Amino acid sequence: MRYLKKAIIISILIMLSNSIYSQTPKELFDTANRHYQDGQYKESISNYESIVHQGIVNSNVFYNLGNAYFKDKQTGKAIINYERAFRLKPYDKDTRANLKFIRSMIKDDGGILFNIDILSLNQLFIIFCILTWFMVGMIILDFFVKQNFIWSFIYNAKIFFIICLILNSVWLISKFYQEKSIDYAIVISETHAKNGPGNDYSVGFSLPEGKKVIILGKENDWIAIGLKKEGLKGWVEDKTIERIARFN
Repeated sequence: MRYLKKAIIISILIMLSNSIYSQTPKELFDTANRHYQDGQYKESISNYESIVHQGIVNSNVFYNLGNAYFKDKQTGKAIINYERAFRLKPYDKDTRANLKFIRSMIKDDGGILFNIDILSLNQLFIIFCILTWFMVGMIILDFFVKQNFIWSFIYNAKIFFIICLILNSVWLISKFYQEKSIDYAIVISETHAKNGPGNDYSVGFSLPEGKKVIILGKENDWIAIGLKKEGLKGWVEDKTIERIARFN
């Protein structure tokens, strides 16, 4: 009889799990929004996370998830999702404002949000392709056009697109390095950084929840992290941090 009860409970849990994942992302999003409006933040978080687990990468989902975590007083998780929303839509004023506000609460600028940082990596790449095609087009026209006035216009246009392409390339490379080459993470629970990968090592410094760190390496269940501004390095358990770029 005891085994029968366990089997029934397991069956119910499986059915509930299947019912959640059988919902479309739109249905989950609407349900999450209703829970949020009703003040049921944990339920809202569960539904937003279900969307993310389905492989959906959407700035609105991450932004709303950040709001739900913030209302649920999970500062680290809130910052992670605001950061993810910011990477996808850096020009969104609400995302920038919320991220700036929550960082001011923990007195951590998180690397500072530059005013020039208003385009995503994908948008910069699209602009790079467009500028390249325009420049190539101007170069091709330059070979066939002989009239002085038109040739002068094409020459100036070619110079203009070359300058724009150089500036865009510098911006693109900088953005790529910032988001792809540097592996950032957020502290999701207050912890102490050790001087080595294990509890036997002495404590180096403290890390508050929400602190932005750079991942330098890994050894078993310990992650080597660095603080660029402070110039500090240490080791923390992997369960205390979460990578920002998990959805990439």
